[in-house]
Amino acid sequence: MANNLPTETTSGAQYVTGKTSGLVEALANVSLLKSEEHFRDNIREYITSPYDKMTPPEKVKKRPDGYDYVESSYMDFETKKFMPLYEYKLLHYSNDMGWISVIVSLTDRTTMNTELGAGSARVQVSRGVETPGFRDVIDMSNNIKAALTNAIKNAQSRFGIAADIYQRRESIPDDAERKRFDEIKKAVYAISPTRAKMFADQWQDLGTDWTEFLDKWQVYVDRNSQVKQKSDNLI
Repeated sequence: MANNLPTETTSGAQYVTGKTSGLVEALANVSLLKSEEHFRDNIREYITSPYDKMTPPEKVKKRPDGYDYVESSYMDFETKKFMPLYEYKLLHYSNDMGWISVIVSLTDRTTMNTELGAGSARVQVSRGVETPGFRDVIDMSNNIKAALTNAIKNAQSRFGIAADIYQRRESIPDDAERKRFDEIKKAVYAISPTRAKMFADQWQDLGTDWTEFLDKWQVYVDRNSQVKQKSDNLI
């Protein structure tokens, strides 16, 4: 800062002393510090702004299990208003135990903050099919779209979009869900102790959507029970 100060003016030679130079530099640093604090405050206000917005009641729907949700079109619209510059990346895709699972990342290109989103959807098959094959699957593209939509909405909610709807789901399982967990864990253990450990670990890390998670593993138990029953009938 001191090097940029003039050492002469039209009124005559005026030399900047070391003491004056140090004072000017100190004042400049204080001004810069205030500017940085103001910048941090602006960034903080920007990042937290979605959390302050309440979802209009007419946009809130109710799932069969009683949870509220909002449609993906509303989530996309609010996300694009909040972060006009954004980027999605597909990080994981799997099709296992009759469920499609997807993990995506969503990056705000303004702040470069990134959040992950996970979603799953059950593969829809024809009714009455005990052991479904590829030909029994109903519109695989829609199954994939459903899983991807769930993952994207999950990432959007982590930025605070519709936080009043989705982030209040973070909870603990109720007594009925805990009882069902114990029952399914015993059934899974009878099939595979390794799978039972996986089931228990995923439960501990879940934090929400307990019923949907248990439904997914119930499909695994039911299908293995059907296979065992067929095997017993052949004996």
